[in-house]
Amino acid sequence: MRNNLSVSLTALTVEELAKEDLSSTNLIFMCPLSVEGEGRNISNLASKKICWIAGSTIGQDGLLRQFLYNDAGILEKDSFDVHPFFLFGNKVLLLPYDALQIPSRWKIYNMAPDLLLLSSVTIAEEIAELRLKLKALAGDWKVNIACAFSLPKGKRRFGAFSAEGEEVRFQDSALAVWRV
Repeated sequence: MRNNLSVSLTALTVEELAKEDLSSTNLIFMCPLSVEGEGRNISNLASKKICWIAGSTIGQDGLLRQFLYNDAGILEKDSFDVHPFFLFGNKVLLLPYDALQIPSRWKIYNMAPDLLLLSSVTIAEEIAELRLKLKALAGDWKVNIACAFSLPKGKRRFGAFSAEGEEVRFQDSALAVWRV
């Protein structure tokens, strides 16, 4: 049985996030973190906030490495590939945006996810195009999509699209809660 998820999308650092009230959150999806200068004390944060935390780190080579911590602060996943997991009856896929390129795109579609968590390293000029592609994908596949972008100079952004292909609007650009 599927239950609603409360997903917090955030561009905050780990330290800033630790100060927030996330008592109604099941899953935190973080924008990509740089390897240098950003402490990954995510395990403690997950266990203190009692919620799952997903995101990625940017390696020296510019590749995204996905991570997933469970609500006990235990590392469930730390790799470069697609990671499916279930959370309250919802099938969630954690993956880099590049994994949606053909031919792996259809493998992902056949997994029948309820929620895609996508990370991307991009430039500001490409975000509008990426948003259009993700909006179309959400509507075509009937899947909810949360995306997290890392931009040059340490800037971060996130977005979300409903299974109807509509962009979800948020009041706050640093931390937003989305009921999926």
